[in-house]
Amino acid sequence: MSKRIVVISRQFGSGGRAIGQLVANKLGVKCYDRTLIDLTAKASGFDKATLEHLDEKANSLIFTPIPIGHYANFGSSDLQYTLNDKIFFVQSDIIRKIAEKESAVIIGRCANYVLSERDDVLRVFIYADKESRVKSVAERQYIDAKSANYLVTKMDKKRANYYKFYTGSKWGDLSNYDLVIDSELGYEKVSEIILAATK
Repeated sequence: MSKRIVVISRQFGSGGRAIGQLVANKLGVKCYDRTLIDLTAKASGFDKATLEHLDEKANSLIFTPIPIGHYANFGSSDLQYTLNDKIFFVQSDIIRKIAEKESAVIIGRCANYVLSERDDVLRVFIYADKESRVKSVAERQYIDAKSANYLVTKMDKKRANYYKFYTGSKWGDLSNYDLVIDSELGYEKVSEIILAATK
């Protein structure tokens, strides 16, 4: 089987993570999501709790895109980068190495941008209407609709800011993806559509 790499960006509460796992299971490959935090901790020596706290968060500094190629042993220029930057660079390097060696499903972390120069990657964006996402989050996290609505808005904004900061592009811009799909079609059906698109 030729290598198949699927990267999934997703709105919060759209089920992107669960769909990604379904796709990985059907392909018989690994799904990299929270696993990337463990790999980043191991590769960088950063504390895992700190990495979890900063996961997919942009710097609070004025927006200045930093080319991915700048990641190298930080050395004497270490001080010009924030911890968020270093985490992004290390994670990007890990994502590129994964894509180089194996078929995989990779969730979030600007992977569609990080792997933009590869032609063996299917870039997917999963969305759903806000009402259904709020309902899903409320049920999953046992919170009321008002709290779920706040969380969905907050997380979407966080992901959009992170993506904009590190790529210079708008999160969810259709031109950045090969396939944009509504998860309300059903997780199973969406996973089958993605699987078909990889062939």
